[in-house]
Amino acid sequence: MEQEKIEAKKQSVETYLEKYGAVAVETKSEETFGRRRTYEQGGVYYRVDENEIDGRTFLIVSAADDPKFANVGVMEDVAAFPADLSEEQIEKEVRYLLDVEPYPENYPDYD
Repeated sequence: MEQEKIEAKKQSVETYLEKYGAVAVETKSEETFGRRRTYEQGGVYYRVDENEIDGRTFLIVSAADDPKFANVGVMEDVAAFPADLSEEQIEKEVRYLLDVEPYPENYPDYD
């Protein structure tokens, strides 16, 4: 997948985070280390990134519940899904992540 398309998909994740109530916050992680913007909702901080796994690009959402860790970018990966999902599927992944709706019992295994 082309880097331009991957960047657009990461932007989509951020848009959906905002749609469901997350608010962008300033962090040293963004300013100092050039990482993507961090979002906060309900005391949890989120950031989207990418990683290649077995030749397939995945969008990785990391989270932290301590603002000190979020500020410097120390977060744990909490969700990973293929970057080539449709917009509808990406929005669903964000809905699951933010507990807007529960993960389905038949949640896909993206291996």
